[in-house]
Amino acid sequence: MLVVVIGFTLVFRAGIGQRITAATTATMIPITTPEPTYVQPTSTPFNYGQPAHPLTWRQVALPSDLSPSAPPDYLEYDGGSVFAPAHNDASVAYLWGPSTTVADENLHDIRQWSLWVSNDGAAHWKRVTSPPMTDNGIAFLVVDQLNPNILLAEALVIDPPVGEHVAQRFISQNGGVTWQLRAFAGRPRVSEIATWSGVTFGMVGELPDPNGGAASADNFPFARSDDGMRTWRAIDQPIVVTGQWVTGFWVNSRTDALLVRTNRAGLWETRDLGAHWSRLPDTSSPYVQYVVQDAPSSDTWRICGFVSDGSSAPPVLKCSEDSGKTWEDRANIVISTPCPVCAKGKPGLVEGIPVPVGIASDGAVIVADLGGLTSNYQWITALYRLEPGATTWRSLGVIPNGGADPHPLFSQGRAIWTISGGPSGVYTTTYQ
Repeated sequence: MLVVVIGFTLVFRAGIGQRITAATTATMIPITTPEPTYVQPTSTPFNYGQPAHPLTWRQVALPSDLSPSAPPDYLEYDGGSVFAPAHNDASVAYLWGPSTTVADENLHDIRQWSLWVSNDGAAHWKRVTSPPMTDNGIAFLVVDQLNPNILLAEALVIDPPVGEHVAQRFISQNGGVTWQLRAFAGRPRVSEIATWSGVTFGMVGELPDPNGGAASADNFPFARSDDGMRTWRAIDQPIVVTGQWVTGFWVNSRTDALLVRTNRAGLWETRDLGAHWSRLPDTSSPYVQYVVQDAPSSDTWRICGFVSDGSSAPPVLKCSEDSGKTWEDRANIVISTPCPVCAKGKPGLVEGIPVPVGIASDGAVIVADLGGLTSNYQWITALYRLEPGATTWRSLGVIPNGGADPHPLFSQGRAIWTISGGPSGVYTTTYQ
């Protein structure tokens, strides 16, 4: 799953990280970057208002035998992720956590947890085999971006002499029916995976030190496995030698194409499973948050970038329909909304912070906006869309977030999930 995690500030770090990686035959194909062409729009200031077609949210009924003491974000503050909707199938979601048979004092002991799966958009749940952990730690559950039956479960431990590392890792290739142990030297985390044609690509280990510190020999953030995630090898050397490293990726399995973004907002593509790389024309700014339409219908990538100049000014939206060859300025989103308790507990207006969520199946750009607090100190967050060819953003209404920062997740360009704090739990909606 290309799973999308949303934050509410832009954090960009410069520098070159040096690391030791396994040998590979990857090479770089140099390209000539044309001058991008731009169309300058005007900004569209507005507030939340009443959306013409608000999204209809449904509160997910969690498994009846999930412990009532364990809401879906019960490990959020420890960095764990245990509610995992499938990236490419909006009907599939997994939940890994303590059942009603687990005593309250053992709620964080993942060796006693259960695993549930839903195949109807979290309307109903059934138990499957839980990962057979014998080591306790912070739980991470990852769903493959292209195959919702492939799961990766990890237990992360913090050992002061050696730092953070994965104590155990298991994979399932049949939706949790059976599990196999996976381990390799150093055991860094695997945070994203995508599998097709017997090959798995993943983000493996920690990102390099932006101050130039060397990483360990088994730490290669973008890697490939040809043996079911038993071993990995780095395939991004042509990118690394330019002083960049991969921070995320998208896949078009129909064309065997991979698109990656780097720490310096570069865009690189491979069409032969990492054997050769070429750099795509980008927005020419180091301060960009990219969104890419999944499963494009053509050989080209539809990309949008929210570009900042590094200041507090709202970002500018630029989009490309042709894999970066040309970039068009789209309507900027400038949000000013009432906030009852934002200015030292007094009412006032607050400038919104638009954060990209993704590109929907119809080509519309979707953003989330953190717009302040209600009078009882709950976050107000809304979604907006900019349709293809449109010059005006439209509100999709407020997210039901139950008093915590929501994390909108996009599945299949249609379903949006949000995980909220407290008993309000998980909500989902279908983008129309």
